[in-house]
Amino acid sequence: MACRALYTLALLLMAASSASAAAAAADACAPEALPARTAGPPRLPPLAPGVRPNFMVILTDDQGWDDIGLHHASGLLSTPNIDRLIQRGVMFNNYYVTPQCAQSRAALLTGRSFVRTGTMLVHGGYDFINSAEATAGNVMKDAGYDTAHFGKWHNADVAGYEPWFTGFDESFSAPGMNAGPARHNGLYINSTGVGEEALLSNILDYLRPVRTPAHPQRPPAASSGPRPARARAARAEPRPRRRRPPRAPPQRAAAAAAGELHTPFFAYWAPNAIHFARENAHGTRVRVYPAEYRALYNGPKYAGIAQGTLDTWGMISYLDAVLGQFFDFLDANPALAATTYVLLSSDNGPALLGDEERGAARLTRMPSGAQGVKHSLGEGGILNFMAVTGPGVPAGAVDGTLLDVTDVLPTVAALAGIPANGTDHLPWDGLSFANLLIDAGAGTAGAGTAAAAAARPASHARLAAAAQSLPAPAQQQQPQQQARGDGDAATAARAALATSAQRDRMLFKLSPHCWDADAVPVLGPDREIVRPQPLLDYDTGGVPNVVYAAMLPGLRRHNPGFEPCIAVRYKDWKWLGSTNKVYRLAGGSHIELSCNEVPEPRATELRALMRGAAREWWASVVAEPHSFTKPTFYLGLSNTSVTNILASGAHERTPGSVKLFQNGAEGFRAPGDRACFSTQVMEHGRYEVTLIYVSNHNATVRFSVGTFADIASGAAPSITGELPAQRDVMAGVTFGKLDLHASRTRMTEACIELVKNSSPDNAPVFRALAVIRMARKASPEDRAAAAAAVDAVSMDALPRRVTTEAVRGKLIARKYNSMAGVLEAQTQRERTRVQAADAHARAAAPARAVHTRPAAARAPAADAAAPPADDRVAAALRLEAGALQRAHRRPAVGARREAALSAADLPALAAQYRWPAGQGGPLESMWSPYHSEGIDACDACRPPV
Repeated sequence: MACRALYTLALLLMAASSASAAAAAADACAPEALPARTAGPPRLPPLAPGVRPNFMVILTDDQGWDDIGLHHASGLLSTPNIDRLIQRGVMFNNYYVTPQCAQSRAALLTGRSFVRTGTMLVHGGYDFINSAEATAGNVMKDAGYDTAHFGKWHNADVAGYEPWFTGFDESFSAPGMNAGPARHNGLYINSTGVGEEALLSNILDYLRPVRTPAHPQRPPAASSGPRPARARAARAEPRPRRRRPPRAPPQRAAAAAAGELHTPFFAYWAPNAIHFARENAHGTRVRVYPAEYRALYNGPKYAGIAQGTLDTWGMISYLDAVLGQFFDFLDANPALAATTYVLLSSDNGPALLGDEERGAARLTRMPSGAQGVKHSLGEGGILNFMAVTGPGVPAGAVDGTLLDVTDVLPTVAALAGIPANGTDHLPWDGLSFANLLIDAGAGTAGAGTAAAAAARPASHARLAAAAQSLPAPAQQQQPQQQARGDGDAATAARAALATSAQRDRMLFKLSPHCWDADAVPVLGPDREIVRPQPLLDYDTGGVPNVVYAAMLPGLRRHNPGFEPCIAVRYKDWKWLGSTNKVYRLAGGSHIELSCNEVPEPRATELRALMRGAAREWWASVVAEPHSFTKPTFYLGLSNTSVTNILASGAHERTPGSVKLFQNGAEGFRAPGDRACFSTQVMEHGRYEVTLIYVSNHNATVRFSVGTFADIASGAAPSITGELPAQRDVMAGVTFGKLDLHASRTRMTEACIELVKNSSPDNAPVFRALAVIRMARKASPEDRAAAAAAVDAVSMDALPRRVTTEAVRGKLIARKYNSMAGVLEAQTQRERTRVQAADAHARAAAPARAVHTRPAAARAPAADAAAPPADDRVAAALRLEAGALQRAHRRPAVGARREAALSAADLPALAAQYRWPAGQGGPLESMWSPYHSEGIDACDACRPPV
C-alpha cells in the first residue's frame, strides 16, 4: 500500500499539467482496498425482557484509524484480537473524536461537546470537567449501576474532579510503563505487574464471578499473541509488594458475602497505550513495550521501515494481546459475554514520531493517506474507529453513519433502558446509535435517540434547519455508506437504519491552536465570565497556542479568531476553516487533497452555509455557562488532607505581568501583581500553605482566602511573608498556616499577590510558580464535625456557580454531597472489605459455577415448550445471565494484595516519579511538572526537581 500511494502521489506531482493528472489525482484519493467483510446475524441473542446489560467502554490512547491490522492491506501490522472484536460486531467507519485526549474523554464522559464542559486543552487548567456536569459515572450510578474506572483519567487529578468524586464506585489507575505509581480510589499503592497488564488484572478481578484464595489464574492466551511481560529493564517498575483485595462499598461487600449481589455494571477502561513516553526529562519521545512484541516486527519484510513505526507496532501488539486476554475472559464466561456490550475506540489520531512524519514512512504508518495527525482537524487527527459487540449486535457489519464521540453516553443510556428524564444531566450533544446496533422495534434505541435530540439546546434546531437547505450530493441523496470492504447491498441495508436526525446532523470540531493556557476571560462584578467579550469573539478572539499554533500555517499571531480552528462535517462534506476549502469524502475516502475538493460554484454555496452554521454553533458555545471556565479548587474536601491549587488554573491574573503556561505561571513584577483562583472551603480548620516554585530572587507575597470583596479590602484571612529565591531546583516552601471557615453559600477565592520585589528593576519573580499546596491540619474531632456540617447543608444553601436552571442546581447539590461523603465511605470500606471477603471465602464452595435461575426471574413462554437446540442454548445463556446479574461482583478472596504506600516510601517515589521536594505531610495528591502534557516546547514547564 505504501508503494502504491507513493507512486500515485508522484504521478500527481509530475503530471499536474498533463492529461494524465486527472487520473493520477483520482487514484491519489482512492481509499485503500481492504478485504471484504460479510455481515451476519448476531453472535449473541438479544437480551431477554427485563435483563439490564453490562457495559465495558474501552478508550485507547493515540491509536489512529490506521493503527489496527484490518486497516493494513499489506498485513504488516497484526492485531488479531482487535480484528476479532470488529468481526464479531458492528464497525463504524465514519466515527469522529477530537484532536486531543482530554477533550475526547470529556466528550465521551458527558455526552456533550468538550467546549461546553470547560475542557479546552490537555493542560493549563483547561483539562477539567466542570463540577456541574454529569459524567457517565453519575448517569449510570443514578440509574442503579455499579460504576468503575480503570486506567487513564486526564480530566484533572485534583480533589473533587477525580473518578471517585465523579460517580465511579471503583477507580484503579495503572502504574503505566514509567509514568507514576498506581492509585486505587485515590490511595497510592504498589501493584503487581506493569502497564496494561496490571490494569487488566484488576479489571478481571472486578469482573470475575468466582474467585479462589489462590492468585488469579490468567485466561488462556493462545489466540492472543505473546503474553504481556515486563517492560525493558531500563524502564522497570518498583518491586511489587503483596496486594489486598479491591475495595467494595460496605453494602456491596455485605451483599457479596451473602451471595446476593446482582447489580449490572458500567466500566470505563482507558489504557495508556499507545501514548509515547520520554526517556528522561528532556529526552526524545519513545514507545515503551515488552521486548517480545517489538520482536514481532524484526523480520526481513520490515527492513527499511522507520524504527518509530516498528516501535509503535510493537506497542500496538502489546495492547492487542492485553485486549485479547479480556476477550478470552468473556469467551470463557458466556453468561457475562451474553449480557455485556463492549465498545472500543480511541481518543484521537496518531502522534507520529520523528522518523515517520513524512513521505513513504508516513504512508507506511498511515496507509489510508489521511491528512493530519493528533492535534489537527485533518481526517488523520479526528477520524477514528468504533467497534461494538454485545447481545443482539450483528456480526461483521460495517456502518458509515456519521457518528461522534459524544454519542457514546446517550447510546449506553438507551441500551440500558434509561429514560430521558431518568437521570439529571445537562443537554447532550450526542445522539444514541443504539438503533444501529439492535432492532429498533424493541423501542429503547429509537427512544434514546429521540430523547437525546429533544434535550438538545434550541440552537441545534436552527442548525438542523440550515443543514436541510444544503444541496444533496450529486447522484446520491444520503450520506455515502460505502465502507471499506463492505458491499453495496449491505451498505444500503445499514443506511436504512439511520434516523433523519443521524442523517442530517452536523458535527463541529475545534482544534487547540486558537486557545492557550494564558487565555483568561475577563470576569464581571459577579466574578463570572462576561459573555460575550472580545476574547471569545468568533472573528477576532482567541489566543494562539504556544505549543500548537506553529502547526497551523497562516494563523494570525494575535487575535486569530476561532474560524481557523473549526471544521464542520455534514453528510459527505467537510469544511475546514483553516483553508476555507470544502471536500467531499465519499466512497470510503478520507483524503483531503485537491482530488476530493468540491468544485465551484457549488463549493461557494456549501462554504457559506457551513460557515454560517459554525458561527451559530460558536455563539451557543459562548453562551454556555461552563465554557472557558477554570476549575474550582475544593479545600478540606471530606476527609482528604491535601488540595493542590494549580497556578495554571487561575481564573484571573494581572495581564502582561503574570503569564500562565501549561503547568504553572511566571512573572509577578510589580507590587499588586496577582493571580486568583476559584476556591470553595468545604471544611473549616487550619490549613498549611506550601508554595512549589522556581524563582529568580527573593520576594514578599501575600496569600489570601475569602470572598473577593474581603480579599480586596484586606479583611480576608491571609499570610504575608518572604519567599526565598530558588534558582536551581523546583521545591516546596512552607509559607505558613491559615485558619479558614467553610465557604457555605459564599463564592470564595484564593489570591496570591506580590507585595515587594527585591529586584531593583522589577524583574519577574517567578520563573515557574507551579502549585499552592493546601494541607488541612485539623484534629479528627474537628474533621468529623465539619464533615457533618457539610452533609447537613441543604440543596438551596449550597454554593453554586450557576443557579438559574433546576437541573443544574440538582447536579451541583449532588456533586457537593457526594464530595462531602465519598471518602468517609471509602474509610468504612477499608474497615469492612477484608472481613467481608474472608466471610465469603468461608461460606463459598471451592469452585462454584453460576448456572441457576434467579428466584424472581421468569423464563419467556417460548422457553417452556421444548425449544430447538439452538434456542435451548440461548435460553440457558439468558438464565445464566440472570443469575450472573446477582453474582458477578463477588469480592476477591485473598486473591490480590495491594500494599498502600506511606510517607516512608516518599524519597524513593519522589526520585522515581520526579516529585518536587517539600510536599510534606501525607502521601496524597503528589504533583510533578512531568505529569503534564504539551510541555515539549516550554523550558519553564520542565524544571529540575
